[in-house]
Amino acid sequence: MEAYPQLQASGGFRDLQAQLATIEDAIQNSRRYYNAVVRDLNTAVSTIPSNLIAGPMGYHELEFFEAAAASASCQGQLLTTTRFPSLV
Repeated sequence: MEAYPQLQASGGFRDLQAQLATIEDAIQNSRRYYNAVVRDLNTAVSTIPSNLIAGPMGYHELEFFEAAAASASCQGQLLTTTRFPSLV
């Protein structure tokens, strides 16, 4: 923020920051929900008597979503000076 004082003063930029914070919260909540559902499924698939039915029907344990893995795959796709030259 310090490098771009005109952006800090802009009401539109503050609105954008608030929207981004809301979106990040929604993503975090969705990630938590997904991981809770995966945990429940993995527990059901690995415990008796569910595992006696789940295995032959093709159900298997799923992996949890990890933010570090997702952010590594998105590196270089964030704000770049080639997309937004006015921010340089």
